Amino acid sequence: MGADDSIPGDAARTAAALSRALELLEQGVAPVPQAVAEHFGTGWTAPELLGVALWCAADAVKSLPADADDATVRNALFEGLCRAVSVDSDSDSVGAMAAALWAAAGFPVAGGEADAWSQALGRVRGLDQVEAVAERYLRQLGL
Repeated sequence: MGADDSIPGDAARTAAALSRALELLEQGVAPVPQAVAEHFGTGWTAPELLGVALWCAADAVKSLPADADDATVRNALFEGLCRAVSVDSDSDSVGAMAAALWAAAGFPVAGGEADAWSQALGRVRGLDQVEAVAERYLRQLGL
């Protein structure tokens, strides 16, 4: 049985994407849009998206001290979420997966200061276009 045959289906691709994310973290490469395209390409499939999400999620918390207070942790998560949703292509999936990884690891991803969310949303690239589309849609619905 070959190396790729030991894991059925797409699991080998998933394992490769997760390994690539961990290697990039160890090398200190930040998950900015250009680096994401360079290291994961633009053919977005579930394995690549999960790899990018792990890269973004782990990068956001890798420098947190063990005794970091909730405000410091939340700030790191908001910064990480802004970075995750700023990657090109399927950024909403990357952001959702990064948040799910943080939640699974026990990080405080819900609640907290409303101002922190507003600050984070203000840094999302293209937010004004999303808001304009949402307003037009609501007007069409008569709301």
